Amino acid sequence: MSTPSKGNRKKSRARWAIPIVLIALTLGIGGAYVILGGESTEDQTIATLKVEPIDLTISLVEGGSLRAPKSFDVTSPIEGSATILSLAEEGSYVKKGELLVELDVSGKADDLTRQEIAVKNADASWTEARESLEIQSNINASNEREAELALEFARTDLRKFLGEALAMKIDELAAGDSGLGLKSSDRVLRKFLMSDLESKISPPGPADTPENPDDAKATQTPEYDVQLDYEGEWGQQRRSAETDIKIATEELTRAATRVNFTRELESQGYVTSDELIADQLAYTRRQIDLELSYSKQQVLLDYTGPSSLKRFLADVAKTKDELERATRKSTAELAKAQANLDAKEAVRRLEKEQYEDLQMQINSSKIYAPFDGLVVYATNSRGGRGRDERPLEVGSDVRERQLILSIPDASIMIADTKIHESALAKVRSGLGALITIDALEGKPLPGRVSKVGILPDSQSSWLNPDLKVYPAEVTIEAETQALRPGMSCSVEILVNRLEQVLAVPLYSVFRRGRVNYVLIKKALGEIEARVVEVGLNNDKMIHITSGLESGEVVLLGRPEGAPTPAGVEAAQDDSADFSQFPDALQPVPPGRLAPGGAGESRSEGPGGSDGAGAPGGMDPAEMKRRFENMSEEDKAKLRDRMRKNGDGAGGGRRGEGGSRGGRGGGSRGGERSSGEK
Repeated sequence: MSTPSKGNRKKSRARWAIPIVLIALTLGIGGAYVILGGESTEDQTIATLKVEPIDLTISLVEGGSLRAPKSFDVTSPIEGSATILSLAEEGSYVKKGELLVELDVSGKADDLTRQEIAVKNADASWTEARESLEIQSNINASNEREAELALEFARTDLRKFLGEALAMKIDELAAGDSGLGLKSSDRVLRKFLMSDLESKISPPGPADTPENPDDAKATQTPEYDVQLDYEGEWGQQRRSAETDIKIATEELTRAATRVNFTRELESQGYVTSDELIADQLAYTRRQIDLELSYSKQQVLLDYTGPSSLKRFLADVAKTKDELERATRKSTAELAKAQANLDAKEAVRRLEKEQYEDLQMQINSSKIYAPFDGLVVYATNSRGGRGRDERPLEVGSDVRERQLILSIPDASIMIADTKIHESALAKVRSGLGALITIDALEGKPLPGRVSKVGILPDSQSSWLNPDLKVYPAEVTIEAETQALRPGMSCSVEILVNRLEQVLAVPLYSVFRRGRVNYVLIKKALGEIEARVVEVGLNNDKMIHITSGLESGEVVLLGRPEGAPTPAGVEAAQDDSADFSQFPDALQPVPPGRLAPGGAGESRSEGPGGSDGAGAPGGMDPAEMKRRFENMSEEDKAKLRDRMRKNGDGAGGGRRGEGGSRGGRGGGSRGGERSSGEK
């Protein structure tokens, strides 16, 4: 039996590797890389890679869908329900100004007429209330003027009675703490009225009136030194009383003189005794008149004066209270009239608003396109209809504010995608991107990351409930008229680009403690463990910054008994540790985000040159388990994709590694790296 040659063994390995690579590609587990050779033992075959400088583009490839951030939503403006009379065809492209929807508003015409009558009644009521307010304002002004005049008249009467000087004095006393007012006693009022007389006038006593005419000589005529201000009625009354007393006193003096003179004549026999008796009688009369004058003055000072003063003070206080009542009543009536006007104004405004709303509903029964766009019915834009919801058509009834259709603004389109938490640190706003539309065959459209979510998406993939993905938005920076909302797309976010660097697959770098190392195959077949420094990475490739030279061959797996770097203790569990690779990236210079260069090509399937692509570190048993857990529909899709990708399974250019991941972990696509010599 002949022994297979080395070339036959390579072809055999390639044939077995193709199905495994296809399953790995479909599940999004890893990529395929250029294989240059392998190391064979009885139990294992280890693939190898010749390291050469390449242009390494680090990018994230995720699935997504298109969305128009701005759209014109057509809702029913008719209160209650309305019937659709005409409706633009779904999916049709309408021009600005074309009729989209016409709703039946025939029943609103009668409502508008009734509302117009209500508005006129409200206008009339408002006008009446406004005029009532003006009338009430005039009535209030008149009442207040009357009260003010009454108060002024009462004060004038008080000044007329007291005179200007005493009136001013009583105002000062009333404003001060003297307590002079309506509650003052007659004694206090008399004291005020007599404040300038008590020390100057006093009524005569018994000694001042002679008991008989013989004593008339002893009676002295009283002297008065009275300098009084006789202003006002009170001064006139006082002066009249004082004048009466003065006249009575003079007449009494004359009567006494006459009695004495007549007595002398009678003693000499010149007059009769009857004449003497008559003169004595006249003297007695004058004495009585003087006493009456003093009594009248006392009544004036004790009773008439205080009573009149209190009456005038009462009139002043009464009119002052009436003025205050009139002012308060005017304020209350004016407030009442103003409140009535405000109420009528509110009713008038409400009726007008209802009238304008009915007019708006009637005028809005025909809705026109504000710009060019595609008609999308609301039932489809929401992803389906409810159980009892009928499709939109002419004759259908729609509720108020119910969404009927929308016209997305296709001038700006956004690709919604999700970023796995492991790659979140690499993505930031402003990064360039390429968007490939599944339904449109052509070159990718340029875009830019405009937003990265702060919190993870609550509705993560059903394949893995523990998966954390963050929503991101990529704005398309190209002509978008041919795009439609909801189209599926692939979003490649260009994280960084490294030119002519050495890079190896992630699973070819091993870690022990703090040391990263690779296994290098020497010319004579021996294996060397060499410490390397690593740089940026993605899910496929990692940049080797130092420790490797161009042309060296690296093992893509770790065989049993493989060495470890000098000074590092060997361990059976040495394996590739992807978590230790750095995620933080340095700023990318402008213009360095465009993928590829001259002569660069990208492969949509696993690539290789001399052998099969490596499956990316996924355990075949795990791959089988996932395949068995798939639904029949997903399995059919998988077979479809395997048939489509079958032709590119073993191809690819030497020195290039790249893949677009399938659906894995609930996220469309994976990271992508492309290299070029």
